[in-house]
Amino acid sequence: MNLQETHVLTAGKAALLLAAASITATANETGVLIAPARGQAAAVLQVGAATAGTNPTLDFKLQSSDDNSTYTDIPGAVATQTTTVATNQLIPFTPGACGKYVRAVVTVGGTSSPAFPVAASLVYFPVV
Repeated sequence: MNLQETHVLTAGKAALLLAAASITATANETGVLIAPARGQAAAVLQVGAATAGTNPTLDFKLQSSDDNSTYTDIPGAVATQTTTVATNQLIPFTPGACGKYVRAVVTVGGTSSPAFPVAASLVYFPVV
């Protein structure tokens, strides 16, 4: 499946933002097409406790773009930083208030090769 052409327009339908994997480096993920979307959406983030590293940190945020090339941060679409404790977070945003593509941005910090098990999905809730 080409995630760049996945439309998240059906209630409860999820699209993959970040495949379950051990993340060891900062990464900008592939954009997911959400336009034309009205209603609410959220990224569902699952992060396990760090499996390696000294002073490990993981930051997660969402960015949007109209052309799937130039991305900017979605205001408020930021997860609480993860360190040594596993977390599940819901990061809500309004699709109509951002560009038509959304991507996940993961920043890994710390020393001695930090690593985190991470997965993220995008869920859409239309206007009723």
